[in-house]
Amino acid sequence: MSATEMANHKLQLLDTTLNVQTVPLAAKTVFYIPAFLQDANRHGGKRRSEQLAEALLESSNHIRIFRYKTFSFSPYWFCVLGKRSFVYWTARRLSLRGALGYLLYGMALAKELTRLKPQAVVVETAPRLTMLYADIVRKLRIPYCLVPHNIEFMVPGKHDSTFASNFAVYAWEATLFQSAKKVLPISSLDETVLKCLGANTAPFSYFPTQATYQQFQQIADKRQQFQAQNHSRFVLILGSAANAPNRRGIKSLLEYIKSSAALKSKHFKVAGHFTEQFANYRADNIDIAGTLDEETLHKLLIECEFVLLRQPQTTGFMTRLVELNLCGIPVVLLGSYVQAESLADFGIKYLDSEKPSIEDLLSPIPVLQKFTKPLLPDLEMGLT
Repeated sequence: MSATEMANHKLQLLDTTLNVQTVPLAAKTVFYIPAFLQDANRHGGKRRSEQLAEALLESSNHIRIFRYKTFSFSPYWFCVLGKRSFVYWTARRLSLRGALGYLLYGMALAKELTRLKPQAVVVETAPRLTMLYADIVRKLRIPYCLVPHNIEFMVPGKHDSTFASNFAVYAWEATLFQSAKKVLPISSLDETVLKCLGANTAPFSYFPTQATYQQFQQIADKRQQFQAQNHSRFVLILGSAANAPNRRGIKSLLEYIKSSAALKSKHFKVAGHFTEQFANYRADNIDIAGTLDEETLHKLLIECEFVLLRQPQTTGFMTRLVELNLCGIPVVLLGSYVQAESLADFGIKYLDSEKPSIEDLLSPIPVLQKFTKPLLPDLEMGLT
């Protein structure tokens, strides 16, 4: 069984375990609402969800997962949340789309929570539904822990159609953070902002699941062998175009490369989910590989000289930085991304410049240190 198959098998096992109805609802029962666990593409958000799922499974708690449902009628819904409360939030915070989602999807969640009566709830917050779910948990007065992928109201150039405005997103998130028993930020930047908002924080940085970690170890070993026998001939530009900050970063990077005569002799390859949309940037020295299967992507990771990234400032943390470090691949990162300021020992060269010198751009630094697996904070302490 391959590492990927093992990972999928483990997640299936997790899903089965979480939905078994015969498990006693002990005092330690925790209800888990994931953000991306059921997504088909293994983007950074899904890998973060997999990390949290594995960490919860390794804990001593009984875990129940919430399966996304489109509709489930529950008369208890309006009794608990109240018509006045629903009308207020609909009129003041949510768009029509958000209000319908809050009502229809919320019924299913409210029904499950009132039936199972969990001691606590862990909610991953990301755009749209999970933000609504977290508010339903808050209104039901169940102790909850939030695991935000980003601080959404601070993500530049992003509009969540669930909410009436960006200020509505801010007000909604701030209320959730302040009411949570504990919030687990992914980066020190997020932790600082959350503390300013009055949240009780406990950092939980990104690290891949055990099966994925083993894949990266294999890539690191093969890369070491390849680099000892061959000379890498290309620089890899990696990222998901489905992510708004990443998309803007890749576009800015390609425009800079095309405009620089000094980079004409250097070969670049672009890979990642939906990066085929940059096909019009193809040139003699720019190859747009687009969305790739794991085997092809791993081959590029083994053979590239280093990875070049351009990341505008946003919240959260680039999971890709951790994964490339574990693969033993140096990274040159452009942009005002303060989360990377002190990561030189991890082989991440941070250039706070839109147009750095060619010498700086093409001079990666070696990987001297690897990221380590963080411990899941004590949720019971924060939820009792």
